[in-house]
Amino acid sequence: MKLTKNQEELLNLIYQVVLEQTVSPKEREYFIDAKKRIELGKNFDSEMSELLKELMYIPNSPVVNQFTEEARKRMLVGPSTGGTTHGFLNYQTKK
Repeated sequence: MKLTKNQEELLNLIYQVVLEQTVSPKEREYFIDAKKRIELGKNFDSEMSELLKELMYIPNSPVVNQFTEEARKRMLVGPSTGGTTHGFLNYQTKK
C-alpha cells in the first residue's frame, strides 16, 4: 500500500481516534473498519469519503469532530459537488 504523505498523516489520525477512550463504540467501529479496508489496499480516498459520510449520521464525540475538521482541511471536494459538504463521495486527498 503506497500512500502519499498526506494520506499517511490521515491514517495516523485514524489510529489515534481508534485508541482514544472517549469515542463511542459506533464511532470506533467505523474507524476500525475504514482502517482495515485501507490496510487491505482499498482506495484511500474512497474509504475516507465513506468514513466521513458514515460519521455524518451519528452523534460525534469531540475527538471525532476534530478528526473530521482535520480531514476536510486535507482533502479536496471533487468536481460536480459545488463545494458542498454533501460531496464526500467525491473527496480526494490533497497532494
